[in-house]
Amino acid sequence: MAHSPKRKLPAGVTPPDQDEALQDLVNKEVQEQISDLSSSVPEEGADRTTDLREKALEEAVETFEHAVCVTSNGHRCVVRPGEIIVVCRDPGFRRAGIEHPSVAIYPKRKLTEKQLNAMRKEPLLEIVEVS
Repeated sequence: MAHSPKRKLPAGVTPPDQDEALQDLVNKEVQEQISDLSSSVPEEGADRTTDLREKALEEAVETFEHAVCVTSNGHRCVVRPGEIIVVCRDPGFRRAGIEHPSVAIYPKRKLTEKQLNAMRKEPLLEIVEVS
C-alpha cells in the first residue's frame, strides 16, 4: 500500500510498521472471508477458489483502505473509519452498561447514542471517534 504524503501517521508509527500491520489484517480478513464463502457454496473446483480469493482480497482491501495503525506500549492495533476508541483512566470502571478496559475499540453500531452521550460526559473516559 502506498502512503499519501498528506496522511499524518500517529506518533510512534512508521510507514513500514503500518503497512505490515494492515497487510496482516488484510491477509487474516481474506482467509476468514474465503472460509465463510467456501462453506456457503458447493465445491466447484480451482476456478471457484480463485474467484473467492480475489473477491475476498478486494473486500478486505476496501475494508482496511483508510485504516490507521496505532501503537502504544508495544501493542499495535488497526482502527478503521467509523470505529470508536474508548480510553479509560481507571480500567474496570463502569459507565453506560460497559466495564471499560484501559483501551477498547468499538464499531459505532455497537454503541447506542445514549451510551455514547453518557460516556462523553464521563471525565474518566476519553472518546475518540475515527472518521
